[in-house]
Amino acid sequence: MLHEMKLRTPYFNLIKNGSKIYEIRLNDEKRRLIKIGDTILFKKEPELQETLQTEVVDLKCFDSFASLLKTLPLDKIGFSKENKKDVEAIYHNIYSPENEKQYGVLAIKIKNI
Repeated sequence: MLHEMKLRTPYFNLIKNGSKIYEIRLNDEKRRLIKIGDTILFKKEPELQETLQTEVVDLKCFDSFASLLKTLPLDKIGFSKENKKDVEAIYHNIYSPENEKQYGVLAIKIKNI
């Protein structure tokens, strides 16, 4: 199955160069449709003209960003200079704590194809 996701430029570039191997999203209804072996087409914001195809190679579910950050290396989710508290705050600027509690968090391990 093909899924499309928008991605901010710095994170798009990190996936493109192979250093970011996990995409982190809420585990909402749309993300629960993702299965290992599926394809994700990332579109680089803001123009959405440049795209990148990846294959889903693993899925990891977590109750919260905090629990995810205890498990996965920061550099593999796109952060090299930030600490775990800062990264959690970055995700809370994107997703509300209420939605985090309602849906949980999904780490999508990907590889470029």
